[in-house]
Amino acid sequence: MTDAYFYDADGRDRVLPIEDIDLSALRDRQLLWVDAMRTDNDLGQVLARVGPAQDSVSLILDRSAHGRITVLDKAFHFSVPMPPGKCADGTRLDFVVGANWIVTVRDCDIPFLTAFRDEDRGESFKGKLTATAMCASFLDRHIETFQSEISEIMQATDKIDEGILGDRRKRPPLDELAKMRQRVGRLRDKLGAHREIIHGLLRPDFINVTDGDAYEHFAMIERHFDRTEDGLDRARETVVGSLELYATRTAQDTNEMVSVLTIITVIIGAAGAIAGVFGMNFDTAFSHWGAMGFYVATASMVAVALFIVVLARKRKWI
Repeated sequence: MTDAYFYDADGRDRVLPIEDIDLSALRDRQLLWVDAMRTDNDLGQVLARVGPAQDSVSLILDRSAHGRITVLDKAFHFSVPMPPGKCADGTRLDFVVGANWIVTVRDCDIPFLTAFRDEDRGESFKGKLTATAMCASFLDRHIETFQSEISEIMQATDKIDEGILGDRRKRPPLDELAKMRQRVGRLRDKLGAHREIIHGLLRPDFINVTDGDAYEHFAMIERHFDRTEDGLDRARETVVGSLELYATRTAQDTNEMVSVLTIITVIIGAAGAIAGVFGMNFDTAFSHWGAMGFYVATASMVAVALFIVVLARKRKWI
């Protein structure tokens, strides 16, 4: 479904019927935002009514037309990929930005666009925004979705670390960590695809075709983008750190198991030695003790075992 939102800083904000779109009637402190789905049957008609944007129809429909900024007649077009998991793989969000109008074309429902529409209560001052300012606002919210993904990854790895350091009987987290590592890799690929667009918005040859405040707006986006890349690098290091923590804990558990097995072996060996002494085929006095000899041998085995356990605990072998 295609919606057109008309923002008037000196009048009333309203939803505008597509057939009532008239760019020539737009004045200062007025802004038009057209939000469309790529599958809308009337997409071509909508873009045609937005004047210069009709040149971008082929770009919007071309799945390979991403990663670059195209300057049109009194407008410009670019697209950015959606984070994995938010929409189907390969989906993107297109922007066509003019003087005081902006068109967004998407492949699926995008929560931050819905939130942008719903956050107004009564009359807003969005009519004061320029089209590039609104574009920067959308881009900032778009990058924030990557920040949310990073936050979810960090929280998930914290829970995994708690499990590694806590109950040893839990299922090994290798599968979870492997999926987390793949998730980080996909995020890095999607976020990296924004780099050419973000940097391209600040190039001198492009800034000349936008309004005077565009550089400041897009510089803020670049800083946010750089922080997001840093956050994603930290998320990757956190996942790798969880793998190393798991390997360390596994090695520790193995060492403890070996220590226990060693103590058991020593105890069994000592008991065997005592039993062997009392079972030798020599005609000695204690070999005729009968039941008393059995009790003495058994008590000796228990005493030696207890001594070894106490010594091992004192030396912190177990």
